Amino acid sequence: MYRYVAIERQYCSGGQEVASLLAKKLGYKLYDHDILVETAKRLELPAIYISDLEETAQSNPIFNLSQTALGGLSKKKNIPLSDQIFNAEKQIILDVAQNQNCVFVGRCASHILKDRDDCLRVFIYAGNEYRLDRALHKENLAFDKAAGELKRVDKRRSDFFAAHTGLKWGDKEFFPISLDSGTLGTETCVAILAAAVGK
Repeated sequence: MYRYVAIERQYCSGGQEVASLLAKKLGYKLYDHDILVETAKRLELPAIYISDLEETAQSNPIFNLSQTALGGLSKKKNIPLSDQIFNAEKQIILDVAQNQNCVFVGRCASHILKDRDDCLRVFIYAGNEYRLDRALHKENLAFDKAAGELKRVDKRRSDFFAAHTGLKWGDKEFFPISLDSGTLGTETCVAILAAAVGK
């Protein structure tokens, strides 16, 4: 039986919805945006800035903010803000994993917990047509911006994962389970993962 499920997901693949439904079905604690809130508290930074900066590769110019008053709020000006955010999120993931069964969404939890035999690593993906439809109707993105946003967010997540793990995002050798949510549907993805967790 797996105590932890760590899900990486393409943007608008429905990965967060799968995670939420899976956590409810299993009776596990879901960790997604609440990690962001706790990270903001620990770094003494507004949550809105953490949201903008997390899952962004360290090479991104936005991390020059770590040398400004904004970065200075965390009292660690000599440490890049990207590292501060990742290290805080990593510690939060390790802390909560000690006390309860969890479903994690993103934030490299799959790599942070990779040495645990009771962590199931999952990648959720889908075809562009399915994701574009979700972008338009679930995320309410404008039609002329949706395709570009899919590429932008996917690249951001891919670069972040590679920067902190040295691995390729979505690598099937690293993720024992990769599910096409567009083909299978959300409920089937949840059922497959619930069955896998119960083994």
